[in-house]
Formats: sequence, structure tokens, C-alpha cells
Amino acid sequence: MYILGDAIIYEICYMLAFMPAVVLTSKLCPKELESTLFALLAGFQNFGQQVARAAGVSLIGAFGVVTEAPCNWEGLPGLIAMTHIVTPLVLIPLTFLLIPDARISDDILGDSGDVELSAASSSFTSSSFASKDSAASSSVLVSHAPSRDTRPLMCQ
Repeated sequence: MYILGDAIIYEICYMLAFMPAVVLTSKLCPKELESTLFALLAGFQNFGQQVARAAGVSLIGAFGVVTEAPCNWEGLPGLIAMTHIVTPLVLIPLTFLLIPDARISDDILGDSGDVELSAASSSFTSSSFASKDSAASSSVLVSHAPSRDTRPLMCQ
């Protein structure tokens, strides 16, 4: 029964708990760089997991817990208090700083189709050359509202 719980049920629960992180990672990837950035973010997640495992092993050693014969469990209550009480109290406030305040279905990067064109890159008119400041400071916001026409937008 232990093998069933440890090898199968634990892995299923771990993947179900990890799924929101995968969805958030996919939402953070900008268009045209999806595969590259997703691979980079997934690599950072894997690196973070390895650092967490290494930190756990070093904490086990620091508290003097030995799991091989002869076992020493004297530091286990302090280790449990450190990992299950103190560490979350320190790290939970960081989630409010590091995780975006948005729903998982929101457009996190803000690239919902709005394209900002500067006056220099739009069509030139005689008023664009009136002064140096007017060309540099003016900009046009073009919003591509969803329509029934699903053909890709082309420059005209």
C-alpha cells in the first residue's frame, strides 16, 4: 500500500498542484518567443526545485538528523518547526510581491492587440516635420478590436 501511495498518488497530486505554475509560466511568454522563453522559465523552475532540495539536505545536516544507521532523530522537532512554521511565515509575504495580482485568465503582459506606433514610424505628413519635439512626443495608439473577420492584419 505504501508503494501505491508514494509512487502513484503522490505524483498525481504533485502534478495537479504544479499545473497552475505551468499555466502561469505559459501566460508570461510573449508572442513570437513562446518556446524559447517557456524553456527558459521551465529551466528556472527546475533550478529552483534543485536549490530547494539542496537547501533541505543542508538543513537536515544542520539540525543533526541522520537517516542512515545509526539514526539520530533528536533534531527532527526543530527541523519540522523550521520548515513548516518559520519558513512559510517568511516566504508567504513574498508571494504578494512576486506573483502578479491578476487572474490566471488575464492578459498579464498587456499585449492584447494594442500596438503603439510612434509618429516617426507612421505615415509622414508635413505637420510631422513642424518641430523636432512634435515628432518625438506624439504617438498613436492603434487598437485591434476583435471582429468577425479572422484574417491576419496586414499593413496597408
